Amino acid sequence: MNRAATPTDFAGHALAAAAGVNSDRSPSAQALAVVNGFVLTAEVGLLDALDPRSVSTVDAMEEALSDVPYMRRHEAADDFGRPETAFNTCTFWRINALAKIGRKAQAREIFETMLAARNPPGLLAQGTHPVSGEMWGNFPPTDSMGGIINAAVRPSAGWDRAL
Repeated sequence: MNRAATPTDFAGHALAAAAGVNSDRSPSAQALAVVNGFVLTAEVGLLDALDPRSVSTVDAMEEALSDVPYMRRHEAADDFGRPETAFNTCTFWRINALAKIGRKAQAREIFETMLAARNPPGLLAQGTHPVSGEMWGNFPPTDSMGGIINAAVRPSAGWDRAL
């Protein structure tokens, strides 16, 4: 008799199927354009951060969707055409993923760029134009502000090492 599937089984299989993952390779570039959130698999415990699939997924995401230092949500054209701006939430996901796989210096550098992109009161819009730095989209969305908080913690030294 088969055991009942758990939520983790379902989520893991759904993400893997959606992203085109098999046991020995990362998502395809085509799938990356659709499933940017795959970098969260280590964040939510579906894969270990140092699993080669996690690391190769972060690398592939950077290659396919990065407008250094910003990150696009997808690369495929939608109702508005090919995205011209970065989606700040995805940039913060990238910062967290980089820190989790041990690339804390790179994560911290991108985080500092995001801090510098804020307006005078310290807020970010939904998106940032990678060339002009102009803010685009909703303003201020909570996901960008929450991203700042989460990304500030991940690449930082823990209290036990900071004090």
